[in-house]
Amino acid sequence: MMTSTLTRLAVAGAVLLLASNAALAAESCNPKNLTQSGTFTADTKSVGFLVSVHWGDGVVTLNNGEKHTFHMIGGKLIETGFGETHIKGEVYNLNKIEDLNGVYYGSSSESALVKGPEGGIIAKNSSNCVYIHGVSAVEGVRLSPPAPGGVQIELTD
Repeated sequence: MMTSTLTRLAVAGAVLLLASNAALAAESCNPKNLTQSGTFTADTKSVGFLVSVHWGDGVVTLNNGEKHTFHMIGGKLIETGFGETHIKGEVYNLNKIEDLNGVYYGSSSESALVKGPEGGIIAKNSSNCVYIHGVSAVEGVRLSPPAPGGVQIELTD
């Protein structure tokens, strides 16, 4: 259990570092010209004190009806607590399904005490200009002011 938690923390730290570098490097994507490619849902768990780690699985449904599963792991600064989150939203500028893979960075804010309000998430994958926008429902005990975060998404099918 301890090794698994340490591994997740190390991966979350690496994702945050990659996300911060990607945010600085990639401003070539124009968020004003987004084309919706599909929708997604994901369920994640998180734990942290000042820096949190998030992990979970999801499904993306393309506009043509194809469904693909993915795994995600990441982290967020200035977040404390634990909980479970259900996210649903849209995927934009996905030219081919492989473009979903990568590190996404963005910002969100959530607070939860048993069951919290919904918070918005907007994230960008800088390597291929794919955007995700979602709404999250949080259950647990968590305080999360607006702060940078990142997540790595990998297709599993």
